[in-house]
Amino acid sequence: MSSTPNFIELRLDAPETIEAFAKATAQEVAGNKAVVAIDFTAKWCGPCKIIGPHFKAFSEEERFKGITFFKVDVDDFAEYAQKHEIRAMPTFKFLVGGALKDELVGADKNKLEQKLAELAKLVESQSQPQPEGQAA
Repeated sequence: MSSTPNFIELRLDAPETIEAFAKATAQEVAGNKAVVAIDFTAKWCGPCKIIGPHFKAFSEEERFKGITFFKVDVDDFAEYAQKHEIRAMPTFKFLVGGALKDELVGADKNKLEQKLAELAKLVESQSQPQPEGQAA
């Protein structure tokens, strides 16, 4: 299955994936409106192996097209796991403009879908034109 434009797996041998992650999760970048879902995972984590394919499948759904999905292996990218205060796997972080909006610890597919749906509503509200005289 080919990679979708909004699903990026960080890889040590692919610096462009690391650059995309750094840019999408940076709070200090002016105008960063990125809506991001991050799966902090590990190769040895059983529950991660169960929920991981669902996370990727959600990234391919039309209703979540405004969200950029990242998969981050905590062993390969320990500095990101530390920066995002990851204590258990899987942990999902949901960011808007680099700021933490929500998180989910554990491999609950229904809760993950619910969190993504909430994020998708936020994307939709950002893309709606605001009535005259109202700020976004």
